[in-house]
Amino acid sequence: CTIIVKEAMANGRVLSNAALLKHAAELDCSPDALALACVLAQPFEPHVLSGAVTTDQIASNLGALPVAERLRGDPELLGRIMGETRQDSEAYW
Repeated sequence: CTIIVKEAMANGRVLSNAALLKHAAELDCSPDALALACVLAQPFEPHVLSGAVTTDQIASNLGALPVAERLRGDPELLGRIMGETRQDSEAYW
């Protein structure tokens, strides 16, 4: 079974999440790389469509790969980030 995640960055909305920004700074990565890494590190191993349209966005998004590897090795950190960045669907829409 292949799972494709289309909106991993919630149309950019996630990039202003204070917890995501804090964890990105702690992990020395961009917020978009961390957002994508959190999805890539999920145990169901999704395919993620980043939505990048410029070379700068692509370069930044590629930073997700080593961060995802780190998060796979530290499930507690992944769980903490996911929990702290969670947004209620009603508030999102």
